[in-house]
Amino acid sequence: MEQGWLEAQRANLINFGRLGYHDEMGGFGRLQADGTILEPRGLETWVNCRAIYCFALDVLAGNSNSMEWVDKGADCLMDRLYDTDHGGWFTGISENGDPHSEGRKDAYTHAFVLLAASSLLAVKSARAGEVFDVVEKTISSYFWSESERATRESWDRSWSVPEPYRGANSNMHMTEASLAAFDVTRNEKWLHRAQDIVARIIGDYARSMDWRIPEHFDDSWSFELDYNKDEPNHPFRPYGSTPGHGFEWSRLVLQLSKAVSDHSEDTPSWYQEAAESLFHRAALDGWMRAGHPGFCYTVDFDGNVVTSLHLAWVACEALSAAIVLERESPADGFSGWVEKLWSYCSTFLVDEEYGGWKTELDSQNRPSALVWGDKPDFYHPLQSVLISRTVTGPSLLEGFTNPD
Repeated sequence: MEQGWLEAQRANLINFGRLGYHDEMGGFGRLQADGTILEPRGLETWVNCRAIYCFALDVLAGNSNSMEWVDKGADCLMDRLYDTDHGGWFTGISENGDPHSEGRKDAYTHAFVLLAASSLLAVKSARAGEVFDVVEKTISSYFWSESERATRESWDRSWSVPEPYRGANSNMHMTEASLAAFDVTRNEKWLHRAQDIVARIIGDYARSMDWRIPEHFDDSWSFELDYNKDEPNHPFRPYGSTPGHGFEWSRLVLQLSKAVSDHSEDTPSWYQEAAESLFHRAALDGWMRAGHPGFCYTVDFDGNVVTSLHLAWVACEALSAAIVLERESPADGFSGWVEKLWSYCSTFLVDEEYGGWKTELDSQNRPSALVWGDKPDFYHPLQSVLISRTVTGPSLLEGFTNPD
């Protein structure tokens, strides 16, 4: 894609993201399609963390004006969203400061706090060390399980009762965040955790399922293939397998491979095979299943379409994976996917009227709001725009190392 267009989209997405800051609530609220804040949702931790990460990426791309928004997000994390009574982060808080979901603490949220904390370190934000130290201790104390080689899912507010569920989604984002943490600290603990999760979710489970990602497990890691069968459009735990996660894992496996090869000479030979197989399976399962460009949201484990909606994040993850795969395997046809997906995104997803990128389309690429009726973040499209420049390190933070 032409560099001028990419730069215009970077500015478009960053400018749209700035609209999410709510002065009175003291953090980033969820944006609606027209760029106004959905105030009744209050503040959500994952939305704030993705905002921190995006503005930090913009700073690293050379746009120092975004530092103001990085610091505002850091203040929100520690002053508004952190549970001062029991530790850890709420999933979110209402307008009057009451915690969402009775104050439950989940791995998905804390993975994004770790990603945000790593981003704060990368741009040397004033509260970076504070946030990173607290989230590192919280994850090590409550979420990371050495015996399981993965993360536990969630707890009640007082850390007394764990949820009897394990999820691939939270572990995927913990992999992403662990690679970012390794990128900025060079602490091998984070690299080893990413390796452990990938070995379990991808090496053991996805391989056994013909490279479809099994998303749901009980607390002994037995498959729960019918999980949420009555709620197929769930935004975080949908029934079946999600092609978009296949693309996302594909890119993360490649970034892990790069991190391991740069750090040692002992890179597992199956990483490249896994990354390519995940991409091809997701593309076969997802692309143009209703006869129109775009990827469906979910399929069952025979490859039948469950939810035919075209979610923007899926196309973005496919594009990002294709860009990285093209660099690693230029002779294997991934450049065709890159061209096809840039065309799709520019044609159907860029929102010329309100800014940002559209979040959800139906199977014919018309506006839809069954899963997401808003624009909760600008994280996926911004990654696709910036990953086009170059990604050489374990994460998009580009190999920054802590001088301490």
